[in-house]
Amino acid sequence: MLMSISCAVTLDVRAGSGAGSGTPRIVVIDEALRAHWPIKPQDRITRLNGDAVWLWHDHLQHEALIHGVTRPADAFVLTRLASDIGMRVTQRPIDTEAVIWSVERISTISIK
Repeated sequence: MLMSISCAVTLDVRAGSGAGSGTPRIVVIDEALRAHWPIKPQDRITRLNGDAVWLWHDHLQHEALIHGVTRPADAFVLTRLASDIGMRVTQRPIDTEAVIWSVERISTISIK
């Protein structure tokens, strides 16, 4: 008697999150809130000076990992846009004027 065995494997690959990957992190900063974020020399700073939707579509939507410190309304818009394309979202309010957030692209590969 011949039996067949099937198995499914799911790998969770976090793009750009590996320690020592050498990839500079992208940080979106509202200039009025700059004091809330410790800027490191390897950071790629993107200033938010207006329309968060435009910034997302023109500069951020293809990035794998983005951090930010913005006003709550801009954090809401940027994290919703990221969530809509399947990115993992984390956020923490600093006070009533600022939110620290990050979004990370999660790729799932299924092998059957």
